[in-house]
Amino acid sequence: MPHVLAQDLRMAVFQTAFSGRLTNRCVDDSSVDQYLNDCRDKRLEYEKAYKEKKHKSLWEDGDFEIQFDIPDEWRWAYVGDIFRHNAGKALNAKNTAGTKRKYLTTSNVYKDHFELESLREMYYTDDEVEKCSVKKGDLLVLEGGDCGRTALWDLDESYCIQNHLHRLRLFGDGNIKYFFYLLSFYKDAGYTKGKGIAIQGLSANALHNIVIPIPSIEEQARIVARVDELMAKIDEYEKIEKKLTELQKAFPGNMKDAILQAAMQGKLTEQLESDTAQKVQPDIFEDEDSLLDIPDNWQWNQLGSLVDITTGLSFSKQEQCAASNDALRILRGGNVLDNYNYGLFDNDVYVSYRDKYTKLEIGDVLSPSVTSMEKMCKVAYIDKELPNTTAGGFVYILRSKDFDLINPRYLMYFFNSDFNRQMCKPNIHKSGQAFYNLKKSGLVTQPLPLPPIEEQQRIVDKLDQLLPLCEGLEAMI
Repeated sequence: MPHVLAQDLRMAVFQTAFSGRLTNRCVDDSSVDQYLNDCRDKRLEYEKAYKEKKHKSLWEDGDFEIQFDIPDEWRWAYVGDIFRHNAGKALNAKNTAGTKRKYLTTSNVYKDHFELESLREMYYTDDEVEKCSVKKGDLLVLEGGDCGRTALWDLDESYCIQNHLHRLRLFGDGNIKYFFYLLSFYKDAGYTKGKGIAIQGLSANALHNIVIPIPSIEEQARIVARVDELMAKIDEYEKIEKKLTELQKAFPGNMKDAILQAAMQGKLTEQLESDTAQKVQPDIFEDEDSLLDIPDNWQWNQLGSLVDITTGLSFSKQEQCAASNDALRILRGGNVLDNYNYGLFDNDVYVSYRDKYTKLEIGDVLSPSVTSMEKMCKVAYIDKELPNTTAGGFVYILRSKDFDLINPRYLMYFFNSDFNRQMCKPNIHKSGQAFYNLKKSGLVTQPLPLPPIEEQQRIVDKLDQLLPLCEGLEAMI
């Protein structure tokens, strides 16, 4: 069964509610036609009193497009049939008539809250205040920006508004929250569309002509009560959904880290008495309490005791050339993308061939020395012949000194472990605005848990089996 998102549930509830299928209608409800007539009478009084432009009602216009079906006793109407709508005042530094007052603009108005801590001020006359102020029970609709975003002003304070906001105030006695839910649904469903190419804008005329479903006042209240009830449950579901999403995203990575950590402590494989004894003396570390607990037949060694660490080839941009059999291929730090099993490289660079360079060999492990924090301590493993290929100047080449002592694929997995990342942190320093540098001197003294060579192979075999399963889970999420 596909996962249903909380927002999908909200949209489904709204679609059902505003098509009259969420609540049980009552034959004793008041007349919708009478309600619309009352709104019309109040609108005509307002237009006459304030000498406002006269707008046609929906039923006078007679030509409109509906988005969905509604019950027979409901009616369609324009937003302008139900609401007195005014835009705020345009900002004009030269206009100093009236009194300075705080005003709201688009950056202060959000669907679920208002940002009121740092409101700006401009001059408003008394007449402008009457037209361009908001009071409890009004709706605010964005003309620009997130065009059509709607908020219900439920605060006791009153503020003026700037011209990029529309104020909607009911002519009649409708349920304002019904219309808040309705216009919010219209916005998310794409039914509220602004005009303009570069900047979307919802004009006063466009807002007036949005066609909306009108049930009886009693039905409006029932719809709001039912939607409130369901939205509270969906909000709780969304909290769980977010936690699950976070867990899902983190789960494969957490599982990989846990598997690698277990591998580096000998908890993933069986220790066998037949394993070869170590051929190198263990190194002594001052702060051994910070190290992992490892089996008795393992030992701690510095990375530099087991691995040669060299820096790749530095080159200038002018030395780059086209790819050819005579050119030298460079694998740069930005090309090292680990997937635990193979070195993946793209966007390679080529320079003119030279005699002296460190030719990459099967078993080499590459680690960027300068890269983003996300890629720091990540490695790539060379698993095939790469003719005329070396690493770039911001890449460390790690090569086992003795393959009877350390398996290079074990080294690759160790580098990808969380323990190694934690040990590397003191040696990582900021290098520029977005990059970090891993010091070679710190890398040489990096502690590495060294199992017998036979167990290293068992660990590699086990990780080769388990880690691709984690990556498969990650791809599914």
